[in-house]
Amino acid sequence: MRTIRVIDEELIKYAWPQDVWFHVDKLSSAHVYLRMTEGMTWDAIPEDGIPGNKKDNITIIYTPADNLKKTGDMAVGQVSFHNDKKRENPIVNRLNKTKNERDVDHEQERVDRIKKENAVKRVAAQEKKKQDAELAKAREAEKAARSYDSLFNVEEDEEDTGPRKTGRELEEDFMSRLHLIFWPYRSSSTMSVRLPPPASHSAGESDNDSSSESDNDQTFDDWVSDSAPQNCKSLFDDKVFPTVDAASQYDKETHQFDLVDVCKVLSLDFHGRVRLINYIRKNNPTRAEVAQIKGTEAWLSSNEYLVPIIENDPLLQADSDDWSDSDDEETDPVKKLEKQLAVARQSLGDYRALIAEKLDLTRDVANPEELAKQEAAPIRDDDTHYFESYGANDIHAVMIQDKVRTSTYAHFILTNPSLFRDAVVLDVGCGTGILSLFAARAGAKRVISVDASNIAEKAEKIAKVNGFDDVITVVRGKIENIQLPSDVDKVDIIISEWMGYALLYESMLDSVLVARDRFLRPGGVMAPSQCQMMLALCDGSEIYKDRIGFWDDVYGFDLSSMSAELYDEAIVDVVGPETMLSEPYVIKDLLLGNITVKELDFSTDFCLVSTAQRRVKINSFVLYFDTFFIAHGGAIPPNTAVKTVKDGEAILAELWPVGGKSALQRRQSMGREKETITSFSTGPASVPTHWKQTIFLLREPITVTEGSEVKGTFKCRKSVTNSRELDVEIHYSVKPDADSAHGETFVQMYKVR
Repeated sequence: MRTIRVIDEELIKYAWPQDVWFHVDKLSSAHVYLRMTEGMTWDAIPEDGIPGNKKDNITIIYTPADNLKKTGDMAVGQVSFHNDKKRENPIVNRLNKTKNERDVDHEQERVDRIKKENAVKRVAAQEKKKQDAELAKAREAEKAARSYDSLFNVEEDEEDTGPRKTGRELEEDFMSRLHLIFWPYRSSSTMSVRLPPPASHSAGESDNDSSSESDNDQTFDDWVSDSAPQNCKSLFDDKVFPTVDAASQYDKETHQFDLVDVCKVLSLDFHGRVRLINYIRKNNPTRAEVAQIKGTEAWLSSNEYLVPIIENDPLLQADSDDWSDSDDEETDPVKKLEKQLAVARQSLGDYRALIAEKLDLTRDVANPEELAKQEAAPIRDDDTHYFESYGANDIHAVMIQDKVRTSTYAHFILTNPSLFRDAVVLDVGCGTGILSLFAARAGAKRVISVDASNIAEKAEKIAKVNGFDDVITVVRGKIENIQLPSDVDKVDIIISEWMGYALLYESMLDSVLVARDRFLRPGGVMAPSQCQMMLALCDGSEIYKDRIGFWDDVYGFDLSSMSAELYDEAIVDVVGPETMLSEPYVIKDLLLGNITVKELDFSTDFCLVSTAQRRVKINSFVLYFDTFFIAHGGAIPPNTAVKTVKDGEAILAELWPVGGKSALQRRQSMGREKETITSFSTGPASVPTHWKQTIFLLREPITVTEGSEVKGTFKCRKSVTNSRELDVEIHYSVKPDADSAHGETFVQMYKVR
C-alpha cells in the first residue's frame, strides 16, 4: 500500500489541469486519472466515453485535476478538494447523460497497433536491406575488379563429398533445389500445395501479437496485413485517395507527374525516392520546379528528408517497382511463391549465360578430356519415339474411325470448293494422307503432304492408288527442316490434324506454326482456324472409384500405396454430360492465324460457378477442347456455339465415290458457297472422340452447392523433361455462397503424358 500511496503522490503533483481524477469513494486509497489529449477537456468527453458514477451501491468520485487540494500537513497519498461541489457534480452531470457504453473493439485496436509497428519495422528493414545490398554490391565490385576467379567458381555444399557436378547435372541439381521454396506449404504429396486463404481482417478475426524483426521471418499466422485501405494524399494538392495507386494515377493525369518514371530518370534508390517524396510534401514546389530536379541536389543526400512529413505516409511504404502489387505479394502466399520462383528462374538464366560465356572464354585452355566429355554428352531426343509411334497402322485406324473428327474435316473441305479450287495446300503431319485426299477431291491444284514417320511411304502409295499422284506430293521429314518442291514458293492453305490430349499434348502445334511462318502466304487460311480449351467442374466419382478407390480393398488387402501417385497424373477418359457441374470456362483461345509458340505456355485465371442442385463433393476438374473451321481463316464471332453430336445421332459428310473426279465439275459450277462455320467438340456434351476428356483428380475435394464459386488459376507449359508432354498446375479456392469469403487456396500439379 505504501508503494501505491507514493505513486498517488506523484500523480497528484504532476497532474495536468485538464486530467479527470477518479476513485471509489470511502473504499479506495488508490486514485486513477484519465489524461485528456491535447486540446481536449473533460466537458468534451463523449457521452459514451466512460461509465457513470453509480455502480452496484458504490459511488465513484470524479473531479478535474485542478480541483485537487494538497497541503503540507496531509499524509502521503491523501488529497482534498478546493471545491467539494466541483469534485463531483459537473462531471457526474456530464456522465449521467451517458445512456450507451461504447463497445471497445480491443482486438481491432491491437491489430491497428501491430500494423503501425510493422510498418515502422518494415521501413527500417527496407532501409537496412538497401544499405546491406549496396555495401555487398560495392564489395563484390571491388573484388571483381581485382580478380576474375568468380567467373570460374560454382558454390557447392561443403558437406557434399560426392563427385563434382558439371553441365546438365549441375543445372538439374539447381532446379531440384527450387522445390525447397514450396516445402513449408506442401501436403502429403510432392505435387500439391495447400495455402491459407487470402489475407482478410475483420472484427471477428484474430492475429498473433508477435511480429518479427524482418519480413523474411514472418509467417502467415503472425502477419498483420497492411492491405486495408490507407488514404494517400496527392503530392501536389490536398486531394486524398483511398490507395497509393489512385493517388499516383491522379498525380500522373492531373499534374503530369509520374513518380515511378521520375525516380527511374533520376536513378534514385530507395532513400532517394523517400527524400524526393518528403521534399515535395514539405516545400510544395510547383510541377515546373520539380521538372528542374537533376538528381544531384544536396537535399537528395540530406537526412532531413528521410523523416516523414506525413505520419505513416503510405507513399513511402509502397514498393517503387510496382505500386499496386507490393502488398499483395507480401500477403498473398501464392504471389509470394510465384515471385520467388521467378527470381530463381532468372538466376538460372543468368547462370546459364555465365557458363556459356565461361566456356567460350576458356575453350582454348580447358581440359581437353573434360571438354570432350561435355561435347559427347547425349542430347535429349523427344522426337524419335514420337514419330515412330505413328508408323504403325493401329493409331491411324483409331483416328480415321473417329467419325466426329474425320467427318468434320471432310465436311469443311468438301463444302468449300471455292476455297480449295486451284489452291496450293500443305498437309502437316499427313499420316495416311486422308486430308490430302479430301483437298485433292475438292479441286486443289497442288497438295504437299509432309510427315516425319515412315507412314509417309504408305501415304504416297495411297495417293497413287486413288489417282491423285499428279496432285499430291509426299515429302518425308520434319516440317522444320524440309523444303517445298522447287516449283512451289508459298501455299494458300495449311490443313493439319495436330490436336492431342488436352489439345496441346505432343506439341505438334509448334510444328504447324513453324509451317505457317515458313510457307503460308499472307492472307492464307489455317484449317482449323481456331481452338478453345474449356475447363469445368466435374463429378468424377466413377473415375475416382476405378482409379483410386479400387486399390483400397483388393481381395481384403490394402493396396492404397499404389494410388498415391495417381493424383499427379492427368487421366484421359470419358465422362458423361451429367457429370458437368458448372458451365465451361474458356481458359485458352487459340487463333491459329496469329498465335505464337511462346503463347502456348500460359497462365489463365478462371471462375467456375456451380450448377449443382444439391450439396455435392467435387473431386475433379475436366478439360476438353472445341475446334472451329471458317473459310476466311479469321476469328469466329463471339459466343459462337460449337456443334455437338448427341449419342445415336447420324454423323454425315459429303463424300464422293473413291477415285471419282467427274463430280468435281459439278461442284465447281455451283458458284461461291455461303460461308458457314464448321466445328466439333470433344466435351462431355458430345459423343466421345478418340481425344476423350482430360480429368484432373483433386487430392483436396471441395464441397459446393448451387451458386458456389470456384476461382483459381490454370497454368500449362511444356514439360521440362519432355517437350512432348505437359506440366499443368491448378490453383483453386472456394466461395461456398454469396455471404462467404473464399477459403484457403489449394495448388496441385499434374503431368499430361
